Order: sequence, then structure tokens, then C-alpha cells
Amino acid sequence: MSDAPKHNYVEAARRSARQAEVRHAAREASAQGWSAAVASQDHDDQPFRNIMFQVNRVDVADMLPPTARAYFVALREEAQDVQAAFWALGDEWHEARLDVLKAETELARHTDPDIALRSGFPRPVIRTGDNGEEASTIIELRARTEQAKAKRDRLTERRDALSARAQQATRLVSRAEEYLKGAWSGQPFEAFAGKTKKFASIDAARAEIDRLKAERDAAYVAPHPSSSAKDKIRAEIASLAKRGAPNLLSVVLHGEPVGWKRAKLDLTNPPAQTPVTGQGPDVLGLLAWAMGDKLTALLEAEIDAVADDTNAMTDDQRSAALTRLAADILDAERAEVAMIAAAGVEHRADSVDIRALLGIVGPAKED
Repeated sequence: MSDAPKHNYVEAARRSARQAEVRHAAREASAQGWSAAVASQDHDDQPFRNIMFQVNRVDVADMLPPTARAYFVALREEAQDVQAAFWALGDEWHEARLDVLKAETELARHTDPDIALRSGFPRPVIRTGDNGEEASTIIELRARTEQAKAKRDRLTERRDALSARAQQATRLVSRAEEYLKGAWSGQPFEAFAGKTKKFASIDAARAEIDRLKAERDAAYVAPHPSSSAKDKIRAEIASLAKRGAPNLLSVVLHGEPVGWKRAKLDLTNPPAQTPVTGQGPDVLGLLAWAMGDKLTALLEAEIDAVADDTNAMTDDQRSAALTRLAADILDAERAEVAMIAAAGVEHRADSVDIRALLGIVGPAKED
């Protein structure tokens, strides 16, 4: 008899039934909205306690309040429609390109003796009449070629425009879905209920957004004040001096050599260029212990030479500035989105804040 374990068909059937129930619940969540679906489920079911399981099976549109949901669904449908229009134009565009190729080939057969000979055509008659006018056949073929090119160019322009719109619309929907999945806490997002700033135009709002973002970027890289830099140096020198202070007690009590402190060294093995860890005298600690004041004075002088206290920020100032600027940027973007919706122009798909786009409240996306 075989030692292989027998297949438990009853357990397999039960497991299959449980999986079917989970799939059915996921479809119900997508159709009815997450809140209603979760409320109807047995919360002892482990998969539904896993937020990643939930978010991957729920339509992100169902995470939104009604107005935001309707707008997001419209954006998604628009992206699908534009993409469909782009693909629908493909056959006509390829046919137009083929028509150009055919027209150019036919014209070449009538104007290029070598091509005519290779194609089995008689020697072409390019010009006729006393004044050497082009033959009527050549004139007709040239006109047909130009018409084919004009049609191809018109379709190419339409196709390129549809392609750009499809990419923008798809990018906008993709960014919205990415944000909603990443920021979802398990509860529906709340609608923004505050007041929207007023700007004279979309360009004015965008100029303010760009100005605020430039100010935010400057705050990110603003230097520390020279005073705080010097405090850090003094603390570091004091720490090094404490670490590098030699042990002299054994000299006094037992006449042993000075107990010089040792430190970990990270070296490189030259033949193989591999890192090697070892120990050696703690030179930095010894210098800080022996001449800490002089070393501190030298470092502080260097700080004075490179400091930019005019543009410097403390950690508290930087944090407060970044918080304020984030709120101001979001307010300006909400105003931009409102004006864009009224004017019927396209959003900045790569940069618009999804919270402003959908009119919701949520955490900022991490950069």
C-alpha cells in the first residue's frame, strides 16, 4: 500500500465553499459599497479583518462620499472612452498610411523609369505638349498622393491628440486609485466642507501654487542656524572626549601602561576590495580629550565661515513652515480644481492633489 496521505475530499469541499463565500462577499462589497457589505459579514472571518485583503477587493470608488464618487466614476469613464476612441481610430489611420504608400508607389511607377521597368510598366510619359506640361495622368496621380497625405496627416493629428488625452486621463485615474488605496483607513473618506479660496484666474491659482511649492522646497533645504550647529559640535566633542579619555588608574595603582582607548575601524582589504572590521587607537576621542577646547574653537570658526543665518531655520521653525505651506498649497489646489471644473479644461494630471481633485479630506501623500 502506498504511504501517501489520502486526500480529504470533505475538507477540500469545505475549503472550496469558504473561498466561494469570500469571493461572493467581495463582489457584494463592490456592488453595494464597502460599508454595507462589511456590516453584513461575520467579522470572525479572518480575511475580512485584513485591511490589505479588503482594499484589494473593493472598488476604490466605494470608499468615497457620493459627490466625490460620482466625479471619480466620471473621470474613470472618460479615460476609458478616450482610450477606446484612440484604438478605434487605429484601423482608419493605418489604412490612410497604406493609401499614401500606394499613391506614392503608383506615382513613382509613372515618373521613375527604373521603377517602371522593374514593375513591368512601359516607359512612362511624364511630359507632353509643346510647353512640356506634365501629362494629365501624372497630374492626377500627384493630386491623389497629396490628398492621401493630407488625410493621413489629419488622422495622425487626431490620433496624437487622443493619445495625449488618453495618457493624461489614465494617469489622473491611476494616481487617484493609488492615493485612495494607500490612504484608506477602513472607513469612507469624508467630503471637504470648508471654504475655497478665490483667485482671478486658473493661471493666477497655478502661479500661487508654484510659488508656495518653491517656498516649501526652500524650507526643506534651509540650513540650520549657526548657534544650533555649534551646540551640536560642542556636544559631539564632549562625547568624543569622554569616550577617548585614557585609563590612568591602572598606572597609579599597579604601574601598568596607560590604558589608551580603542575604537572600531572599518577598513578595506586591498587585494579583494572587501570591507574589514578591526580595532585601533581612538584617535578622535584622544584629540577631543587632549585639546577639545581648541578643536571646538577651530570648528566654530569654520561654521561662521559657511553659515547662512539669514535663511536658516530651527527644527521647530521648519516643521511649522512645512505644515503651514502644505495647508496653503492644498487650499490653492482646491481653488484651481474648482475653476478647472467650471472652465472645462484639463487638470494637471501629474501634480494635482487627489484630495483637491475629489473634494475629500485625507492624509497627505508621502513624497
